[in-house]
Amino acid sequence: MKLLLTLSFIVSSLCLTANDGVQSVQANMIIQDGSIAIIEEISYELSNDPDSLIVKILPFEGSELFIDSILMNDAPQSYEILTMKPIIIIKLSSVKNGMEKLIFHYRIAFNEASFFIPLFFSDLTATKSQSDFFNLKMNWSKDEDYNIHFPKVPMEVKENANQKFTTLEMPAAPSLVRMQRVEGHSSLSFNQVVDLGVGAVFLLIGLLLWMNRKKLAYG
Repeated sequence: MKLLLTLSFIVSSLCLTANDGVQSVQANMIIQDGSIAIIEEISYELSNDPDSLIVKILPFEGSELFIDSILMNDAPQSYEILTMKPIIIIKLSSVKNGMEKLIFHYRIAFNEASFFIPLFFSDLTATKSQSDFFNLKMNWSKDEDYNIHFPKVPMEVKENANQKFTTLEMPAAPSLVRMQRVEGHSSLSFNQVVDLGVGAVFLLIGLLLWMNRKKLAYG
């Protein structure tokens, strides 16, 4: 009987800790004038609050990382940067009871046409694998344009008069987003291009009529 109770306790403990990990990751990015403002939210499911938590983020040449704040359950969280290379490792101490999410506010400054946007991650595994585990939303001015080279997944693209919006979902969270600025981008919309094309056609017809006005007049 004691052996059965012991085995039952061990199995229950394993099941409990097996569910510990990351529930979802969401990131919102705004690109403007060579700078990217990022808000990344990582939701956790933990059976026990750890004394500390380690998070990591990749540094890349040609860009600079600025951490504005780290929040735990919407409250400011103190942190210590342990290493900067080859990977930035950050220790979060005094983890509060009932930690449900971490929110990272940070910025990336880039000066190259091709650049990487790093994302925070930890060694904790995902508690589920659904198509919307990772959700990314990006927007930038229509005066600029960018291609997303990684992750290469189906994306939803919308736009209004001034902004372009891109949304994608994945069953796993990447540690980075790779992008390329489109050089020589024209800010003309599709409707403007159509209007210009129609105008050019009418201009050409008018020019042909003027050049052949005598033939039309006298037959």
